[in-house]
Amino acid sequence: MMWTLLSIFIPNGIGIILYFILRDPLPQVCPKCGVTVRSKGAFCPACGAALANTCPACHRAVEPGWSHCTSCGAELKHA
Repeated sequence: MMWTLLSIFIPNGIGIILYFILRDPLPQVCPKCGVTVRSKGAFCPACGAALANTCPACHRAVEPGWSHCTSCGAELKHA
């Protein structure tokens, strides 16, 4: 409700731009247990299943196509 009011009353579309910058990421469903989780994590808090590709060394989320982890520099092996 607050975002709707801000986007209407702030001129030049700045309210809409702020909404897309400041909003929470869309939740996702764990493929293993079906619990709805926030998309910021790499693992499900309920069952521990991987929700994204992770670095084998530091277990942080990595993007597909990366050759090295941006957090620890470990080489990522492609399957």
